[in-house]
Amino acid sequence: MRTAKHSTKISDPIWGLVVSLFVVLFGTEQASADYGQPIVAKGRIVHVTDGDTASVELSAEVVREAKTRAQEAEKRYQRDMNLSSIYTSSVMRIRVANIDTAESVHPDASKNSMEGMKASRFARETFAGDAVIVYCFEVGYYGRPICDIRSNDGDWAETMIRAGYSKYITKWGRHPNTKRHQALSTAQQQTF
Repeated sequence: MRTAKHSTKISDPIWGLVVSLFVVLFGTEQASADYGQPIVAKGRIVHVTDGDTASVELSAEVVREAKTRAQEAEKRYQRDMNLSSIYTSSVMRIRVANIDTAESVHPDASKNSMEGMKASRFARETFAGDAVIVYCFEVGYYGRPICDIRSNDGDWAETMIRAGYSKYITKWGRHPNTKRHQALSTAQQQTF
């Protein structure tokens, strides 16, 4: 665990290479049938909500596309998802794919735990302010985009699994990318 937060700065040409490498390594081999092609974009973490949720600043175009997909899911689920609280002009609140850390900011305080606070603190110390690449492939039941988040500090889900704050969660389906599925499975096997 780091003790001091550093600022991640990556030049635009390097970002282009990183995005390309991300797509090659993690591919677009199987997106959720109801989401279409995944959204892959660069951004910056502006707020870590807890161990498995963060607000990421992205281009307005990317946020608009993700919100449009969420509106389609809202119609499909036939429920109000309060999308204006998830998607603003250039920021969206993302649910990290395939992990589920203990609660720390749940509206029902009885669901919050010390383990959740530790997971949140670890995620904040590791990822807050980082330049990131997001790979969003689904809209969750609550309207948030379900995404991988990667920075120079690593893959968020894999980092949280290896730190012992979550297992690889497949309750709602395994990761749609075979390489990511294998990496997360391996991280869990080596940690738990």
